Amino acid sequence: MVMEYNTDFLLNQSMKFKDENGDLDNALKYAMIAASLSFSPRADVCCNIGEIYLMKGNTEWAKFWYEKALQNTTVWIDEKLPDAEYFTIIPMLKLCFICHKIGDIDAAKEYNNAVLLIDPKNEIALSNEKEFSNSDKNAS
Repeated sequence: MVMEYNTDFLLNQSMKFKDENGDLDNALKYAMIAASLSFSPRADVCCNIGEIYLMKGNTEWAKFWYEKALQNTTVWIDEKLPDAEYFTIIPMLKLCFICHKIGDIDAAKEYNNAVLLIDPKNEIALSNEKEFSNSDKNAS
């Protein structure tokens, strides 16, 4: 029996392994298969892979996949369109976190400011902005 997989099924399996079982290796396996189904993987798939790499402590690969989500402008036909946040706010906030973690504060601020341009009331970005402001004051 040949089983046909689609992106949504594989993404759901990946998230199930990640969120319910904490099995990051199998979560990554299913997510990578989902990503391989098209020339340009969907932004929600890229964000899921980025999250798995973050959970594994690999900021370099997490950053790669969140950047890929931001670059993804493919229009999806015959598949559900991922939430717009997967193209914008989610990867930007995650990249802000990663850049801050690796010490690239200027890039972290840029990503955070980009979120605030899209969603001026975003609680996470507003909190980050306050932290950046406090850090700038303490550095002076």
